[in-house]
Amino acid sequence: MNEEGSWNYPAEYPIAARTLQALLDRAEEFVREDMKEIRLPVNPKANEDTTPRPFDVAKMALADPEDWEGRIPYILIQLLKGKDGEEETTAKLRFIICTYDRNR
Repeated sequence: MNEEGSWNYPAEYPIAARTLQALLDRAEEFVREDMKEIRLPVNPKANEDTTPRPFDVAKMALADPEDWEGRIPYILIQLLKGKDGEEETTAKLRFIICTYDRNR
């Protein structure tokens, strides 16, 4: 896994791994584009800049789990299960959406 929380499979890896990586990449692009206008509050205890900001997006895992509070709001996209067949590819994705509630 690289610093951005993404799995980068080289060309010599099986097509299933590369296809599922492409799916995660497209899901990230879709979420970033679809949510770019939404601004949500950040945790003032974990951030100096408390200006509302758009969702951050990570794939599979956050690069630094210690920094979860500082990355709020974020969407974590995880591949739960994937299968690549000759005629079709199937996958299950989980979208974890984390927001900050200033009333708690």
